[in-house]
Amino acid sequence: AVGFHPENLENIPDNYLEQLAQLSKHKKVVAIGETGLDYHWDIPKDLQKRVFEEQIRLSLDLEMPLIVHDREAHGDVYDLLRKYKPNALVHCFSGSVELMREAVRIGMYISLGGVVTFKNARHSLEVASEIPLDRLLLETDAPYMAPVPFRGKRCDSSMIIYAAEKIASLRNISISELLQITCDNANIIIIIEISGFFCLSLTLDVNLKSCKSCSKTCILTFFTDCKGQLIIRNNHQSCLLIRICHNCDNLCRAQCILDQDRRILIPVDDIDFLTAKFLNYCIDT
Repeated sequence: AVGFHPENLENIPDNYLEQLAQLSKHKKVVAIGETGLDYHWDIPKDLQKRVFEEQIRLSLDLEMPLIVHDREAHGDVYDLLRKYKPNALVHCFSGSVELMREAVRIGMYISLGGVVTFKNARHSLEVASEIPLDRLLLETDAPYMAPVPFRGKRCDSSMIIYAAEKIASLRNISISELLQITCDNANIIIIIEISGFFCLSLTLDVNLKSCKSCSKTCILTFFTDCKGQLIIRNNHQSCLLIRICHNCDNLCRAQCILDQDRRILIPVDDIDFLTAKFLNYCIDT
């Protein structure tokens, strides 16, 4: 995404809209933002509102989705969203259930992250419990807002599963179902080509060894695609496993490969503290 955040408006160039329009032509740019209003900081409100409104209009002109920042500025943010009704998501949503309902009524998506795992996150939990699932997105707000059990550490996308787990439990659905729903929603608002993937359904017999970072027996989490399955790319060569030791929070990545009989192999040098035997699998296209 490309855009001017409300905290970064000092010395904003006169031709910033032309610059954003040019940057938006890059094939990796899929949205305008994040932009919006932040009244927590002493930044002129008139300037914030002008730049936010101009970027809303730019997103409409370019027919691109908008990523909205709203901090202590609900009234003015929603006045502009009601006026223009952009194709937008409200990032790191911090409002009440009533505000969520208003956002949904005018066509917005609501994005939630690690805050739902916090003990004092009453509003976020209420929103997560009541938001229509076809309007829900997941996010990290990286590098901030790391979920429990990683509070105070740098957040990254490997941690999104913790928000998903919490919300799924509130909605009484499986994590895989929630991930599928939010993945589908993301591909509606932000069109990203995902094609040529094979999904591998696996039963695991895992022999856990000591983590070399903390020397304790590890409990590991496997992160997968939006269907709760490991991804095998269309060259049939590799997939990516992301693992965390919950004792020391050590984050590792290891490449898996398929042998000629399509059995999964994990190079020992890449694993450090895990050996796994895959008992059975099936491939779905």
